[in-house]
Amino acid sequence: AGANNRAGGIYSVVSGGGGALASDSNSATGNWSVIGGGYQNTASGDIATVSGGQSNVASGTGGATVVGGYLNTASGVGSMVGGRVNVSSGFASVVGGGAVDTASGSFSVVAGGYDNNASDAYASVGGGLNNKAIGNSSTVGGGNTNNADAYSTVSGGTLNTATGTGATVGGGSNNTASGTSSTIGGGDNNSVLGVFAATVGGGQNDSAQGPFSTVPGGRNNKAAGKYSFAAGQRAKANHLGTFVWADSSADADFASTASNQFLIRAAGGVGIGTNSPLSDLHIESSNPLSTGMRIYNTSTGDPYISLLTDGVFQFTVGVDNDESDKFQISSGSTLNSSERLTITNTGNVGIGTTSPAYKLEVSGPVMMEDAAAPSASAGHSGVYSSGGELRAFDAAGNSTQISPHDSETGEWIFYSKNVKTGRVVRVNMEKLVLKIEELTGEKFLMESWEK
Repeated sequence: AGANNRAGGIYSVVSGGGGALASDSNSATGNWSVIGGGYQNTASGDIATVSGGQSNVASGTGGATVVGGYLNTASGVGSMVGGRVNVSSGFASVVGGGAVDTASGSFSVVAGGYDNNASDAYASVGGGLNNKAIGNSSTVGGGNTNNADAYSTVSGGTLNTATGTGATVGGGSNNTASGTSSTIGGGDNNSVLGVFAATVGGGQNDSAQGPFSTVPGGRNNKAAGKYSFAAGQRAKANHLGTFVWADSSADADFASTASNQFLIRAAGGVGIGTNSPLSDLHIESSNPLSTGMRIYNTSTGDPYISLLTDGVFQFTVGVDNDESDKFQISSGSTLNSSERLTITNTGNVGIGTTSPAYKLEVSGPVMMEDAAAPSASAGHSGVYSSGGELRAFDAAGNSTQISPHDSETGEWIFYSKNVKTGRVVRVNMEKLVLKIEELTGEKFLMESWEK
């Protein structure tokens, strides 16, 4: 039917179309081939079909089909194509529409778009521009100039590449996932380079280079160690098992220095239980049972805290395991050197000594500042300074001057005050001794002068 059409194959059919000139005619030369209409169409493969359109060719056998459009070719066995200047050359391949698309792999699919290519078995391109699914079972959902290799996926975006087996790029631009089972969620210029199961969530210029490493986002971060994690800005987790967070306070790298570190650069402080930290580390809790911090050494080492200024160790505080688990404060980098204060596990306190035998033992002079007389307290006594003189007090609050000099006259005296009666006793000891010498004829007072 139609004008100047030819049905030259066994049981072939041309339903209509064609034109006034022989060059406009449709030609069904394959056995059991069909052309529905249009002009300049050719169905040369056995059981091939061209539904209509212009200058289409169904040359593949086994039911190759051109559903319409212009200058399309269905050359693969059982292939199907539509749109404009598209080619489905793979076995059972499909090009649904669009222009200048190619499905050359067996069972490959290009749904539409422009200049897309599904070139390996089971590969698919959903649409977009200049996308290529070049590996077995690879997928490009859309976007522009994206590439997916074997078993990998690029969902969209532009200039993205997934070359690792089972790799995924969700979108964004200029991202590369080349490691097996690696993932990049999106962002710009991010990479997972040749390592297994690494992940970059997004951000810019981020890189996951260690197996099982993660960069959730941010900018200029790198997780290079196995099982490492880097986030924020210019965080560099370069070692095995490291976690590095870097804030925006400094435009400089913040990098790990050894394996299994947990590093934080946070100029605004770290808050635990609070979102308004008032120091580098602020712990806050309403727990009625406990709020604190525990340092627990499960081996034979010393649990300690070191305090430094300008890089110099000032004090180290902790428990010295080698010294019967004594609590110590030292002025060095370790507990067992330059000890300043020691508390034994029996409660004895030593200042200047590491082996106090009493509740308080001091090695060296002790200086007291003046203070008010302590109040009476049953079962308690002690010493204090008043007027620059050392005094002892008892449980009743009575005080006796121990340093035997009058602070005003310089005389050698005995002074005592009874708080119950209010009576004060002051004895000039030098006169008393001289009187005793006079009465007894004995010599008790020996004088000398020292400069």
